[in-house]
Amino acid sequence: MFTETTSYDFRIPSHSVVAPHIELVHLCASDPGYRDVLRIRASAFGVPESEAGNEFDLYSDHYCAYVNGMPVGALRVTRAVCGPLDCEEHVPMQALAAYRNHISSSSRFCQIKGAAPNANIAERLIKAAWQDQIRRGSRIDIICVRPSVVRYYARRGYRLVEGSYFVNPFRTKPNYVMLFTADPRQGGPLQQLLRGIEDTIPLETIRKCVPLVDSERPWATLMRRGMAAA
Repeated sequence: MFTETTSYDFRIPSHSVVAPHIELVHLCASDPGYRDVLRIRASAFGVPESEAGNEFDLYSDHYCAYVNGMPVGALRVTRAVCGPLDCEEHVPMQALAAYRNHISSSSRFCQIKGAAPNANIAERLIKAAWQDQIRRGSRIDIICVRPSVVRYYARRGYRLVEGSYFVNPFRTKPNYVMLFTADPRQGGPLQQLLRGIEDTIPLETIRKCVPLVDSERPWATLMRRGMAAA
């Protein structure tokens, strides 16, 4: 269980990683630590710090990873009940209509290049964010990701939304939409976080309104078709 303070200070044991101390902290845009999020984005995305934030930050939850007190990674999670999602026009409308109160969207993951390479910062941020978001009522996470990381998220239980290819205006990069539901029956590295949840939204229920790609289907072919049709 995470140690909680007034700033939602999530402390995770470093186990066998190189870094002697890793700290994951929950932040809001009004917190002083939000500046660390902007610094990380500016470094990772190669933009001025003044351009590293946007309007979605104002009502989103931010998770910042520190190694030995130095900010090295950040992740943003926006709950649909709090306001529009980033790139919401590309999110399955059927899912939003049915489950808006339980949908969140993780985005803007970034990490300082070369910082704590053995600390699994991405994995830690994803798990910490999900554990916190479950407490806040989220049951579905919808993300927009680059083609190169589709398989990474698929191994963690996310499903590719069929025909979801689009060009993200942020840095004009091709993206696909993926979806994760807090259904402990689907297995995967996040399964342990989902145990004991009574008000789950089963994957089978999601499939009734959102066309998802089965894990055994050839994703590379499907992604090429999506790009050709766009």
